Amino acid sequence: MARLVYHEGEREAHRRFGVEDEAAEISDMVTDRLSLGVRRFIEARSIVFVTTVDGTGRPVTAFKARPDDMPGQPPLIRAADSKRLIMALQPWDDLDVLDNCLQDDIGIGLLFVDFDRRARYRVNGRCRAVDPAAIEAEMGTLWPQARALVEVTVDQAYANCPARIVRLIAAD
Repeated sequence: MARLVYHEGEREAHRRFGVEDEAAEISDMVTDRLSLGVRRFIEARSIVFVTTVDGTGRPVTAFKARPDDMPGQPPLIRAADSKRLIMALQPWDDLDVLDNCLQDDIGIGLLFVDFDRRARYRVNGRCRAVDPAAIEAEMGTLWPQARALVEVTVDQAYANCPARIVRLIAAD
């Protein structure tokens, strides 16, 4: 039996546009684990887009970015292993969206983009607040200024098409 990676709305769109075979073929690229290379890609990003839902169930998105004036900072998101990501909520983060992550077992989507190489990677999963002391015992002290830590359990992970990534051009 094939595993379902698309929700019913996506499957209906596939039927409507006659791309069910292509969608089934592409679904083989979706995994529930992060390879070592992907974990390194994620940890190297200085920006990540985060989507959760608000109290009414509507999607809300924010981005986390490492401030330029804080060199030597740890990664925005750390891969604990092939199934878990740890994200620190920092004092400078967009609190309205990211505080949703503190609810237990809420759905989350993360999009990691490398604008220079025009590469992006998507992770969908569930998140929950975790005890900083437990994470520090497992991984060491990573984010001394964090106001909270969130664990993301990976449900789906896959590379995204780079077609819509605009290469950033430095201003002179």
